[in-house]
Order: sequence, then structure tokens, then C-alpha cells
Amino acid sequence: MQKPKFNITDILNKAVEANETQRKAEYPAKDTVPEEKPQRTESSADVKKPPEKSSKVKPETDEIIKKYSQKSKVNIDDKTSSDALREMLNSQMSNDRELFNYYRNFENRKKSKRVEELYKLINSATQSDLEEREEITKISGISPSVPVPHFTDPDKNENIRKEKNKQQKLYDFGETQVFDKDDAQADKGKAEYDEDYEVLSKKIESGEISFTEETDDKQIALVNEEPAVEKPKPSMDTKDINLRLLFDMLDKETPVPDELIEENKKATAKVKKSKKKEKEEQTVPAYEYVSRGQNSEIQELLTRAIRSSLIKLILALVWCLGILYMELADVTSVYDFFYNLNPSERTILFYPLVDLQLLFFLAITLFDGLIKGAKGLFSGKPNAESIFFISFIASTIHCILTIFLDWEISKGLYCLPCGVLGVVYALIKYLQCRKDYHCFKVLASTRSKYVAEKLTGNTKEAEEFYKYLFDDSEIYTTKKTDFVDGFFRRLNTRPESESINGFIIALSLIVAAVLFGLTMYKSSGFYDAFTMFTQTLAFALPFSSFLIISLPVIAANRIGRKNGSAFIGNAVGEEYADASVISFSDTEVYPSNLVKITSIKVYGENRIDKIIHDLANVFSFVGGPLKAVTAGMIAGEVPVPENPKLIESASDGICVVIDGREMFLGKRNYLRRYRFEAPYDDSDAVFEKRNGSIMYVTLNDTLTAKVYIKYTLNPQFNSLLRDLYKAGMCVGIKTTDPNITNSLIEQSVKYKKTPISILKVGDVADVEAENEKTDSGIVVNASLHTFLKMFIVCDKIRHVTKANGIINLLSLAIAFFVVYFLAFTGQLLGLPSWYPVLFQLIWLVPVSIVSFLL
Repeated sequence: MQKPKFNITDILNKAVEANETQRKAEYPAKDTVPEEKPQRTESSADVKKPPEKSSKVKPETDEIIKKYSQKSKVNIDDKTSSDALREMLNSQMSNDRELFNYYRNFENRKKSKRVEELYKLINSATQSDLEEREEITKISGISPSVPVPHFTDPDKNENIRKEKNKQQKLYDFGETQVFDKDDAQADKGKAEYDEDYEVLSKKIESGEISFTEETDDKQIALVNEEPAVEKPKPSMDTKDINLRLLFDMLDKETPVPDELIEENKKATAKVKKSKKKEKEEQTVPAYEYVSRGQNSEIQELLTRAIRSSLIKLILALVWCLGILYMELADVTSVYDFFYNLNPSERTILFYPLVDLQLLFFLAITLFDGLIKGAKGLFSGKPNAESIFFISFIASTIHCILTIFLDWEISKGLYCLPCGVLGVVYALIKYLQCRKDYHCFKVLASTRSKYVAEKLTGNTKEAEEFYKYLFDDSEIYTTKKTDFVDGFFRRLNTRPESESINGFIIALSLIVAAVLFGLTMYKSSGFYDAFTMFTQTLAFALPFSSFLIISLPVIAANRIGRKNGSAFIGNAVGEEYADASVISFSDTEVYPSNLVKITSIKVYGENRIDKIIHDLANVFSFVGGPLKAVTAGMIAGEVPVPENPKLIESASDGICVVIDGREMFLGKRNYLRRYRFEAPYDDSDAVFEKRNGSIMYVTLNDTLTAKVYIKYTLNPQFNSLLRDLYKAGMCVGIKTTDPNITNSLIEQSVKYKKTPISILKVGDVADVEAENEKTDSGIVVNASLHTFLKMFIVCDKIRHVTKANGIINLLSLAIAFFVVYFLAFTGQLLGLPSWYPVLFQLIWLVPVSIVSFLL
């Protein structure tokens, strides 16, 4: 049964009517008598006699007074209008459950103590007025429900006040508190007149009474004691949190996922890295290759550098052999090279002094390396030359201490490790000079060069391979260029992988210092302790530090020399470390010599020679493998079209304007979308399944021909895809050829693991783009296929460098073990200097093998 609905307007109207009826029944005289103050009659003794003209009462007046005095009391209901209204609401609530629940909620509300206190104060004042009124009625003997008569005894009217209606309450909030009449406290808080309310308002406005500050017991303030409802904080998605983190506007209480924190750290590090790279790029070197007019000058400069490095290598080898003899020779040696002195004098004067002198000759020869190492060490960017510098300082100090503290050279000399380290450095510098000369020959060539250009922004490559990319992924595309600049800047760029040298130096010094402290603790003497310190550095500082970065680049250029390619600078492997997408033209996938037009079906009155001529014009503009195919089908050269425009390049067709004529070329579905007729033969499906493509051609809104084309994949492309997959690359094929589609690629390619996609470019210049000048670390004078192969070799450089770094750290760990083992067994002191040299030379073998196995 449907619950009866109520109308609050009807309830209020009924309440008004009940009040009006009650008022008329209780005060009937108000309807006939005007609202004036009743004139009280005075006794004859107190009042003066009226004038004689008013002493006589008219008969009509006498009759009215008589009837009024005889008027009887009207029996009315004891219930007040408020009681009646309450009963009406109770009856409605009993019938309507919703109304009952609505008013039930008011009972569940929490009462405020301050509001309750204020209510009691006002109610007590009202109650006191009622008590005074009741005392007056008791004295006068008049019922409160009966109005005060107009004609009463003057003596009794002095204690009579105007009757006040009793205060009724719709809801019961508890018993009204009644104060004693004589209670001063009650009188003090009683609001009896309008002036009291006015004073109260002034106190509130002036701030004497505050509802927010703390109050005493006697002061009343309205304060909501209910607990504040905390508004729920607006939810933020990942984008909002990233923006707030970026601008440092995120609240401390807001939880941030760990993934976002890591991403934010990576993004910050990437920004710092890019700023650092830009700063280094903005640093203009003293000399730079900016034009071909410098070719002869730079070639001469590099040639002199090769001769100089070769001379330094030979001298370093000579000084190193001299140091080797001085540290192996003793008083029993067969040859006496110096003076005819007795053995004791010879030992004191010559062996340590000559050894130190040869070491200084080596330092003078390789002075540029020592300066570079010192600058890198003190600038906080240690390099391989810094290891050479540390070894030179340690060997020099030990040799000087030996002259003053160990005349008999009982513990041996240790300049040989530094001498061999200098020879390794000179060898690498010589190989680097030869590598730089080869790289410049590639750059100085007049042939067009293939380079890798980095793409940024919303490119087609990014849209196609977004699910394979990370935040730090980079996208590259191949381009042709006539000139490559930034040659010397790249040669001077410091690879970030050189930071491993700082770790090796710091760890070696700490381990050597620990052994020095342990030796001093055993009271073995300062010289013995420093000798063990020097021996630890001789075992720990790896000779292979010069090879781990430079040798893979040298080996890569050795491969590039055979293919007309160059890898410029030692940081070339790191430059393309984040490459995730490489895009190139369609001619690498489908060479022109492997694409054939098998047949052409002509429609209407069109001539096949005209159609071939039109196709040659179109593809001479849009490019692709069909450019050479159609050009070979006509006699002579293809005329250059006037004002050609590529209107649309869809996934299955193109629209071009050639010589003012609009042409549509593409698949059957493409032409049907433009309301062209596209006849389909039963043999077409079989042809398309065998790596074939059927291209429909229209001219001026008329179907002219259907061309059958056979596409054969480059036989080396599958192996290229395999290598690119190992390098973690995605492949994008740029084309405007309407026949090259993703379905054709899927049919042709056998290696399916590499992500590959066809990229339809909107500008024909983007397929085989050419730049006048480009800055690139990989330069190839040969074919596009060779460039892609060299791009893969560049990725191998990075992996080989990491492998060399692991070998370097492994040799360091083993060196520490050997040194401490010999020290604890007491065999370290007096150990010949060629022992650590032999140990370090052994580790050059695996580093060299790994580097040349690119």
C-alpha cells in the first residue's frame, strides 16, 4: 500500500485557522472593540467631578454597559494552539513514516551546551514574568484566560498589569529552570526589557562578548562543540602529482607512489644530463672543423700527431727498458755500465738515482698525459691518465724514500709499474691518432654521407612504437648530408664511463692505506709500511684502464675502415645508448633491382605508353623503389614535373597532382573510398599472396590502368632485423609507395621478433631527407645498408665497454686478494717489481680479445 503523502502548506494553513479560531473564542471583544488602552474608572473621592454636561448618561450607553456586564465566559478547550498543532503533526507522522523519520532526526542531534544555557536564561526570564502575572491575577481574582474588564475598581487596578500569553513549546527540550525572585544572580542574567537586548547587541559588536575566544562560566558564547567534519581531499591522478612534484607544490601529507618518485628522479637526472651535455656542446674548442677548406690543414695536423705519438711511444719504451734493467740488476750483474767503482758505492749512488732519473725522462716524454690526469683528478672527473698520475707520484715518493732510508735497496725499487703504464698509455695514444686520421678522411670525402639524426616531439615513429618506448628512449632516423661538423668537439668529449676510474683510484688508495695502517700498527717502520702501500697500488691500478673505452672504438673503426665508415670520439657508444627506434627509407627493404612490374591492364581508350610515362612522372616525384623501375621503362630521362604536390599519403594509396592533373594510385579499397570503379579479377588474390601488389591508377576522375607489381625482399634484411632486435631496436620504414604496406611486409619478412612498421610520410622529402650540414657520431660513405650495420656495431661498442669494465673490476678484486695474502704470509716485502707488472699484463689479454671480437 502506498504511503499517504503530506503537504506542509496544508498543515500550516490548518494551524493558522486553528489559531484564529482559538483567538476569537478566547478574546471575543477584540472583534468589536477597537484596540485602545482601557480607560480605568476612578473613585469619586479621588477624581474630580466631571462637568455638568457629561454627568448625564444616555440610554443607549446604559444599555450597552448592561449587556456587556452580563456577558458570560466562553468555555474553550484547554489545549493551546501549539498543542493542537503538535497533535496534528503526530497524527500525520503516524500515517507517514517518512515524516516521522524526518522529525526523528532532530531528536538525534547533539545539543550544544552553550545554546542550552542561553535557552535556559531566556526561558527563565519569561517564566519570571509569568509568575509575576499569576500573582497579580491571584490578587485581582481574574482568570488568566479572561481579559481584564474595562470597568473595575480603581483601587485594585494599581497591581494589575497587562496579561501575557503563556509561552508554549513545540518540542520538549527539558524542564524550564526557574530562578528565585530574590536571587541576585537570576536578576543579573534576566533579559526583561528591550533595552537589555540592545545592550547585549552592543556588547557583541564591541567584542566584549566573543563566541570564539575562551569565556568564563558567567559569560555565554555560542560555540559548536560537534567535531568538525573533514572535507575529503580531492583525488589526484598521476599527471596532477607529477605537475605538483615538478613545481614543488605537493603537500607533505599527500602519498606519492614509489614509481612516480623513481620516474621523477630519472626525469630530473635526465634534465641535468641534457643541460650538462648542452653546456659541454656550447663550449667552443680552440679549433674546429667547419669547412672543406680546412681539409689539407687538418690532415697535416693529424699526420704530425701520428708521428709525434709514435716517437713518444718509442721513447717511452726505451725509458721503460732502462727502468726494467735498473730494478732487475744488482751487485752481481755481469755488465757494469757506469763507473769502475766498488759495488757498495755503485749501489748507493746509481741504482735508485738512475731509476728515478729514467722515470723523470718518461714523465717528460708523456708530460701531456700527466697534466691531463692531474686536471681530471683535481677537477673531480678522473680519467685513465689520472691512474698514470697517481702511479707516478707513488713511485717517485718511494724511490726518494729508498735513497734516504734504504741505501742497500733491500726492499727493491718500484718504478717499473709506472714505466709500463706509461708505455701502454703511449700505445693507446698512437692508435687513437691513427683512428682520428681515418675518421677525418671519411668526413673529408666529397661523397654524400649517411648519418643518424635524433628526432624529438610527436613524430610518426613515436606514435607507432609508443608501447615499446621508455621515458629516456631516443628515436633516430637516417639522413644524407654533404658535410659533418663537430669533429674536434667529439674527440675531446669525455665519456661518462670514465667515472669508473674514480672508483678504482679511490678504492685502491683506501685498501693501500688500510694495509699501511696495519703495517705501522705492527711497528714494522714507516719505510716498510710505505713500501707495502706502493706495492698495493702497483698491483691494483690496472693497465687495462686505458683500453676499456678506447680499444672498442679503435676496433670498431678498424671494421669501419673496410666499409667507408667512421665512429668519431670515444663517447660515440654512449651517445646512441638510448636509441630505441631507427627509421629509414623503403629502398633498403625493397631495392629497385628486386622490384618488377609484371603486367599492366589498361581501361578505356588510354594508351599504355602514356600510362607508363605518367607513372614515371609520379614516382620520380614520390620516390621509392618504383622510381628507378618506371624510369627504366621509358626512353631517355624522365622529365621533371611542374609544381608536383602530394595531396594525401594514406596507408593504401596516394593522391598527387602532376602537371595540373590529379591522380589517385593505390589499392582497391582506397579507390572505392573515393567512389572509383575498381574491377577485381579472380586471379588477383593469388597474385597478392605471392608478395605481389595490384595498384589501380586514375587520371582526372577516370580509371586508366591496373598495374601488377612483384616485390622481393632484400636477402640481407632478415639478418639485419635479427641484429637490430639484439640491439633492442624498433624498425620504421618510411615510404610514400602505395603498394608497400604492413601486410606486404608481414608476407615478406621471415624474422618476426623485431617490431617493424610502415610509416607513411606526408612529405616526399622525409623519405630520403638530405641536409647540408649535420652533427653526427656515425658517418658512412657507403650504402644505407652499411650504415645500419655500423649503427649495430655502435651498439656493440657500448656492450663491449661494459664487459671491459667488469673485467677491470675483477682484476682489481683479485689484486687486493693477492696483496693481502702475500702481506699476511710475509712475502710481500722484497717482492720484485716485475711481479705486479706481469699480473697487470695478463689482464690486458681478455680486454683486447673482447674488444676485437666486435
